[in-house]
Parts: sequence; structure tokens; C-alpha cells
Amino acid sequence: MIAELPDRPWSRIVTNPSTLQPVGSVGLADYPQWQAAVRAANTAAAAWLNRSAEERTALLATVGERLLANHRELALLHSRESGQALAESLDLVRRAAECWHIDPDATMPRSASLPAVCIVSPRIDGALLEWSRMAACRLARGVACVAALPPQAPLTVLRAAAACEGLPHGVLSMLVGEPAVAEELSIERVCPADPPAASDIVYISRDADLKLAAAGTAAKRLYHSGQRAEQSVRVYVEQSFIYTFADRLHEYLALLEAGDPVKPATDLGPLASAARLQEVETRVGHALKRGALIKLGGRRYQPWGLTGYFFQPTLMIEGTGEERAPDDQILGPVIILTPVRNLSEALADRPDTGVVRVNLFAADVPPTLATVDTAGRRVQIDPIQSPGEDWFPYQGRTARR
Repeated sequence: MIAELPDRPWSRIVTNPSTLQPVGSVGLADYPQWQAAVRAANTAAAAWLNRSAEERTALLATVGERLLANHRELALLHSRESGQALAESLDLVRRAAECWHIDPDATMPRSASLPAVCIVSPRIDGALLEWSRMAACRLARGVACVAALPPQAPLTVLRAAAACEGLPHGVLSMLVGEPAVAEELSIERVCPADPPAASDIVYISRDADLKLAAAGTAAKRLYHSGQRAEQSVRVYVEQSFIYTFADRLHEYLALLEAGDPVKPATDLGPLASAARLQEVETRVGHALKRGALIKLGGRRYQPWGLTGYFFQPTLMIEGTGEERAPDDQILGPVIILTPVRNLSEALADRPDTGVVRVNLFAADVPPTLATVDTAGRRVQIDPIQSPGEDWFPYQGRTARR
């Protein structure tokens, strides 16, 4: 069961970023509460480790089953507090539930280098999925965990914690705020790795299927309204094809449904905060000042009269040299089409951050691959020949769930 802790004296109101209305309030843990959670974890750690891997993973699988049984309730709450479209929230909850199903034969026993207790600290974006990934794998190895949830959007994870009631007392505690005791008590604090610099490419060949390329570009670049930190805002398009593709993508983006994220038909929700909205607006302004052309959007707005942090789906076209947009990442619903002569030129434009994944839209795939000069870089090329199940639009897909 979840460790029971005293009432928390400080609270924070969590607001819906689409309506700015309160979703709920959450207590922020103080220093004695962190100490109590760590003591409970230390008390429970030895007995938890002494259980067999089969017993531990069976209990964790029950957590996953309970999450899945309540996936729609959790997804609706997640959409309200994060602004993420319901279809994406449903997928996120399902992925989180899968994290708790762990093969006992693949579970390594806790080594001497692995502490008996740790603090896991998921980031704001996708906190439910990150909490599940970090906590489940460590619990499976016999480590007791204290979860330090971000105060901006903790409600879904706290609700999901009800699925953990079958775990022994103290094995998993849930607190909100900054864990002040980690350094003092020499407790390991586990944070997810920083998201990689944008290393994925969307490349549109001049012989690409227009309909497929437009739908794929929108899906790859506008997930969670474009707020994935690891993706670039740029889409590379062969020069002779760029305006033809821009016209088709414009038509596609204009038909996407922006609005209340809990509605099944909504494709794009709000941005996460007023600060994020201001940042996107500023960066789009920088691109315009450098000479990039705006074809669609470019402003904050209020779809359906909603008062939240909405930015229009935005399509821009940049040139080369001084017309180049200064920012490679804009965490909002913004797509910048960048003209290039070929895929080799697009690859050369990317920073060397390890493996580069290319989402390739081209009709004549084998010859295209044969002419790519990777300049010794590790490149994974994924030719896209058919629409993905998770692509826009979301209407109908969520209604079946």
C-alpha cells in the first residue's frame, strides 16, 4: 500500500491550460514528510528485496491491470491538467500500464551498487509514463521508491497511485514537490535522462505522395501540440517541390481541430503554460524577422471561445542564409519547411548528436537510399509507405475506446 503521511500544510491549485479553470489542488510536501517517506521506504526495503522476482513482478502486474481498467478516467484527468489531446492521453496511459508488466526472468537482482531506496523524479511532460518506467523497473529489482512528483501536473499520477494499493506499506510513497532530503540522507535521486537534441528528420522527396506526406508531417511534428523536446521544428523538402507541398500541408493543417483536449474530435490542445505560449510567440517572431515566410497561423488565439494558452497551427517557409530561422526547436504547433537539394544536404544541416533518424516520404525508395551520403554518421532511414494508426485526425479513433 502507499505510505500514509500527515496532512500537507501547503497546497497548489492545478489549472486546466485550455480553460484556466481549476482542475484540483495538491499538497506540497514539507521536510518532515520527506523524512517520513524515506524512513518508511528504508523499513520496507529489506522485506521487499527478500521476496522472489516472481512475487514482486506479479504484484506489479496487478498495478498495470488496474491502470488499464481505469485508463479512460486517467486519460480524461491527464487531458484536463496537461492540455494533451484525449487520443494521445489514452495512448499514454496504455503505455504506462505496460511498464508494470515485467518478465521475472528478465529481472536482474539488486546489485551491491544499487541502493535499497531511491527517489524517482519524473518531468512535467508525460509524468505518468516516466513515473511508471522509473518506479516499475526499480521495484521489480527490489528497490523501494519515493516518487517526487512535479507540482505543476501531479494529479494524474496521484490518481494512478490508487492502483498501487496492493504493494507492501512503504515500498512506494508519493509526494509532490522538491525532495529536500535526498542529499542530506544520501538517497539516490533518479531523474529521466535529458531529452536528446533534435535528432529526427522529416524529409519530403519531390516524388512523395502529397496526401501521405502532409498527414505524416503533421503527425510527426504536432504531437502534444508540438511540445516534444526531442523534435526539430524543421521539415526538409526538396527545393523544386517545396511550394507544392506547402500548399497541400496548408490545406491539411487548416482542417485540424483545435480546442478542448477532452473532446474526442480535438487534434490540438493548448500549450502547457503562459510562459510556453510567450516563448513560442517570441520564437516565431524571430523567424519572421529573419525573412521566413508565414503561410498559416502565427498567433495566439481562442478556439471555441476558450481562454487558455492556445497558439494557431503555424506553417512557415524559410530560405537559406539570412532567411534561415534562428531556432531549430520551437515547443509549439509550428512547422518550418526548409528547402534542400537532397537528403545528404538535410543530414549535413543536423547537429551531430548520435544516431539520426530519417522519416522518409519518397515514392522511389531504394534509389533514394543508394544516393545518400551520410558522411560517416549513424543514420537510420525509415521509409513511410502508409499512414500510422496514431496519426491525425483523432475523431472516431477516440470514440471507439
